[in-house]
Amino acid sequence: WDKELSILKEARQRMRNGKVDPTYRWPNGRVPYEITNHFSENDTEMIHEAIMEFNTRTNVRFHLAESTDNDIVMIGSAHTGCWSYVGKIGGEQNLNLEIPRCMAHYIIVHELMHALGFHHEHVRIDRDFYITIHWENIAEKNKRLFEKLTDEEGFDVEYDYDSILHYAPHELSCNGQPTFSSLSPDGANAGYNYHLSEKDILKINRMYPRSYK
Repeated sequence: WDKELSILKEARQRMRNGKVDPTYRWPNGRVPYEITNHFSENDTEMIHEAIMEFNTRTNVRFHLAESTDNDIVMIGSAHTGCWSYVGKIGGEQNLNLEIPRCMAHYIIVHELMHALGFHHEHVRIDRDFYITIHWENIAEKNKRLFEKLTDEEGFDVEYDYDSILHYAPHELSCNGQPTFSSLSPDGANAGYNYHLSEKDILKINRMYPRSYK
């Protein structure tokens, strides 16, 4: 038990799911974006509502790209699936929202948080203290999406079942059975949050403090 406590203490000191390398972060917490013409008026409004959740609840400011911006999040629907690069990669980077599959507030917020520099919650290095992965229910091609990351930053924020970046229990199941189970009653609704959680906001603000340059 003492050894387990020691391991848990070490894991908590290394709680991670955000990019460590500052080159992946957006200078001054300002994120230029463009919305392509793939979207209807209603879809575009939904994207703006998701952006406003960040602009009103965190230190980050998404803003329409200007002619002087070189690094831009291009929000479009030219590809299949809902996905984004993690953090700033330089130049124009895609954030894809397949229509109509990805047109839901929580999905858009999820992808925007990836663009800020955060990975999924369930791949944190300390996740085994909070969930059990059921590898037998995950297709071989998807198992890499459940591998723990070892080079990320957690900003001293504990594991968050309510994170907008947490998978739901049957996400990517190959047989209809859960891909993970929670080790705490707190995880009963993991993966079903519609908005940024309080811990999401805390992590974002620690990655992008108001003094960040």
